[in-house]
Amino acid sequence: MAERALAREVVHRWNDLHSQATGLVLQPVGWETHSVPIVGSHPQKILNEQILERCDLLIAMFWTRLGTPTEHYASGSVEEIERHVAAGKPAMLYFNNAPVHLASINAEEFARLMEFKGSLQSRSLYASYEGATEFGSKLFDHLQMTVNGHSLFREALAGRVATEIAPGIKLPALSDAAKSLLLDVSLDPSGTLLLVHYLSGTSLTVNRKELITEQSRRVVAQWESALKELVIAEMLEPRGDKGELFAITERGYQLAEMLPG
Repeated sequence: MAERALAREVVHRWNDLHSQATGLVLQPVGWETHSVPIVGSHPQKILNEQILERCDLLIAMFWTRLGTPTEHYASGSVEEIERHVAAGKPAMLYFNNAPVHLASINAEEFARLMEFKGSLQSRSLYASYEGATEFGSKLFDHLQMTVNGHSLFREALAGRVATEIAPGIKLPALSDAAKSLLLDVSLDPSGTLLLVHYLSGTSLTVNRKELITEQSRRVVAQWESALKELVIAEMLEPRGDKGELFAITERGYQLAEMLPG
């Protein structure tokens, strides 16, 4: 499944953009790379002990199969999800809706998958996607929001996030790109920035300056990620209904004043 390799790439990209600022390094873990052969217990129990219990975040992708049943669960994947959630840790679930040849589907296996998916509707929020490209884009956004928002990661970030710069105002951990972007917006007379996607590329303009000077996907992703950081931290807020215009908030101005020019 291509998404497994893509998920690892997304985690590494998150590290490239955020590890220096946050002090966190996310390590992608899977049975292919982190399990050790051992005799004396059920394979799933071994995987639970060697991998699942040592991990903080679970990412699961499904298409047409649920997997092999275990002693107490519909499949090994289901057991890992249920045990992970029961431990109070975040689990992100994705279902691929891309077309598939009917002849390649095991009807019984697909029915089991749909039954599991139905059981999630009243107790979870999962995401659907069509193809690897959409999956990678969604996962990157969701990964950032999960690390920023879940209590498990907030506690890990506490030592870095809780830098008080004024009474009641704390400076969150920001990437260098996000800090630079915040300073530029604070100096703009209108206090706004414009992100526009064209067929030929992406433009990010602020204070009469074009920030994206190279149209490689890595550079564009870095600036897009910086913008999302500031929105999540409530330093910028979207304006209008096109998703292109963003304005600095009072909190953004306050924090920009504390950053070195």
